[in-house]
Amino acid sequence: MQIKIDEQKAGSNIFHLMRKIGYLELRDRRTSQVGYVRKIGAGFYPRFHAHASYDPKNNLILDLHFENYKPMHKQGTSRVENDGAVLEQEGERIKMMLGLT
Repeated sequence: MQIKIDEQKAGSNIFHLMRKIGYLELRDRRTSQVGYVRKIGAGFYPRFHAHASYDPKNNLILDLHFENYKPMHKQGTSRVENDGAVLEQEGERIKMMLGLT
């Protein structure tokens, strides 16, 4: 699921924006790629995971998915949901917190 956030609503600091909506920075130790997570329970999973990027008009694009379990380290296995009711609810929560609805 992707959420488009207008440049003026997003501001200049992704880190602060993500903290505002309850996400913490998570840096992949192998690739140094930065993502953001919001845990649902006490453990590390299940969680929402987002990657942020900019489109050509400098709008922020959040690529949001839901990780139910720890990923398996086998080719072709996925424990990630890219759509569904859980993601729709999280998308609406984010939009409401940012005043996009």
